[in-house]
Amino acid sequence: MSSSVTMQEIANAADVSRATVSLALRDDPRLRETTRHRIQKIAVEMGYRLSPVIAHLMAQRQTRSFPGFQSTIALVNASGKKEMLNGLFTFHEWVKGCKHRADQIGYGFEEFLLNDVPRLPKILESKNIRGLIVASVLENGVLPVEFSQLWKRFACIVVGIPTTLPRLHIARNDQYFTAYKALRAVLDLGYCRPALVLNPKVDAIVDYRYSAGFRAGLHDFPHNQIIPPFNFSNDASKSFEAWFKKYRPDVMITLHATIREWLLSMNLHVPAEVGLVHLDLTPNLGGWSGMKQNNDLVGAAAVDMLIAQMHRNEFSPPSFTKCVLIESTWVAGATVIQRETKSHPRSHSAIAARLKR
Repeated sequence: MSSSVTMQEIANAADVSRATVSLALRDDPRLRETTRHRIQKIAVEMGYRLSPVIAHLMAQRQTRSFPGFQSTIALVNASGKKEMLNGLFTFHEWVKGCKHRADQIGYGFEEFLLNDVPRLPKILESKNIRGLIVASVLENGVLPVEFSQLWKRFACIVVGIPTTLPRLHIARNDQYFTAYKALRAVLDLGYCRPALVLNPKVDAIVDYRYSAGFRAGLHDFPHNQIIPPFNFSNDASKSFEAWFKKYRPDVMITLHATIREWLLSMNLHVPAEVGLVHLDLTPNLGGWSGMKQNNDLVGAAAVDMLIAQMHRNEFSPPSFTKCVLIESTWVAGATVIQRETKSHPRSHSAIAARLKR
């Protein structure tokens, strides 16, 4: 702050109160944008030293090619599959969140498929693009070696699934807390025999965060009531039936909607006889209870991280990676119910008898 210029002097020059000047210099949204900009401009002309954040905002406003526009950032689809952009709901939500946040803060947004464009680095530079959102759904976490120059010359943030080579900053859903919160929700509803039904390969892709969160939620749970998880696969209906008959869970937490059909084929009704909770609610799961992963907010967070990285002129893989985790939201649906007591609405013995038929 300059010692020769006071906020009162700025207030006198702008014909406003000192409190209004204080709000304007903090870029407080309670003031109209035009008022904030006018006072900030007067302050700069008088030699007042703005905070670095406000100074940066002022510099941006003075260099816009047209109102609201800063530059363009790119989303690079690293999966190698064009259909991921629209066919996979999670991917679609990432992209939607990226686009919306980029538009909010004045950045253009373009999408590229990594493997289809060998000359991608030159194309990006010709468009004056310096920041990349890398949407990765790679099981091994390794980005193509032939594109290594991208990660060395551009600011990069991964959205969704972490990369192992190279290691980059990432925005992702907090799968650990997603599973933990889902489990605690069903325990609060009165369920007492929860079980996790999950493909172990899917769990491995997210560093076993789903199963870890589920186990953490059972920390104070009676050990003799803990049910081993079922390792889901599409062709495992028979082994699922045997597992269910052996352990008789009263609620299952899963990523796999297929098990609802399996339960129906076993003549079991949801939620009257067994509850179901999905860990990643999507529009095609109407009526399910479960967790909304807020993947649009994951995309928005990735854009915020990228812009900050560009402002710091960080254009190479970091020595230490940062991870922003977005929490999921519990959505009450029709696949679980409030349990009145710790016993099942229909006794375990009755269900067991019907399963033997």
